[in-house]
Amino acid sequence: MSIAAANSIEIAYETFGRQQDPGLVLIMGLGEQMVAWPVKFCRRLADGGFFVIRFDNRDTGFSTKLEACGVPDLMGAWEAYFRGEPITPPYTLHDMAADVVGLMDTLHLERASVCGFSLGGMIAQNMALAFAHRMGSMICMGTSTGERGLPSPSPEAQDAMLAPPPPSRDGFVGHSVSVYRAFAGGSTLYDAGSRAEIAALSFDRGLYPQGFVRQSVAMLADGDRTERLKKVRVPTLVLHGEADSLAPVAHGHAIAEAVPGARFETLAHWGHGIDYPALWPSLAEHIVRFQKAHPA
Repeated sequence: MSIAAANSIEIAYETFGRQQDPGLVLIMGLGEQMVAWPVKFCRRLADGGFFVIRFDNRDTGFSTKLEACGVPDLMGAWEAYFRGEPITPPYTLHDMAADVVGLMDTLHLERASVCGFSLGGMIAQNMALAFAHRMGSMICMGTSTGERGLPSPSPEAQDAMLAPPPPSRDGFVGHSVSVYRAFAGGSTLYDAGSRAEIAALSFDRGLYPQGFVRQSVAMLADGDRTERLKKVRVPTLVLHGEADSLAPVAHGHAIAEAVPGARFETLAHWGHGIDYPALWPSLAEHIVRFQKAHPA
């Protein structure tokens, strides 16, 4: 693991593959650390010809914690979001996109493909709007436009998302396995062992629930990106799971409809998460094939 000075904060990151290969930056979702991108999946992408970078977003893992921002009122932010009222976040998704650009500067990457999962996909969308000249292509996985009228999570997924985790290591791991099983939409390909490994690594590296709250408010404050996405000119691939019960497949379809020329692909038996080793070859193949058609 290395630490980069980026956008006035420190970003913890790891790389896979050869630096002379085209760059591929992986952005993880809400509250998750870079270890949620499994090493075997990252190596598979590197074997496909990428210089792969995974990193801890601000307020997670070993990256800078924005303590001075305090802890915002998350429930109040949700209420404002559903009422269509403005939200003042501690920082924005644009700031988090600028973190990625700062990390690329440290690695001397003029341009890179950017792949974001869930909240990471929303950060990638903000990059495509503000820093398109730094992107060869955008891959949005299991994410959304933020449009309020899109289908809600399943009741099981909503309950799992709101359930507080136990404080012990074993309790946290078991809780995480249950949460992502709820996000799997009944998929038989969900791998509890893969999620347990990610959860244990995350616990050992250090949990930071305040960061989850601040990232959540930044997400809500970004609102509906549909009209903004119509201005995106970065080649875009949207990958979405047909079994995703947290962000149903209509969310991915909405991105593909908004972004001009976007390619939309669904995977059967894929829920919400990267805990599907049986699908890693297909996911990697989609990404590698798309990047080769749109090289950075």
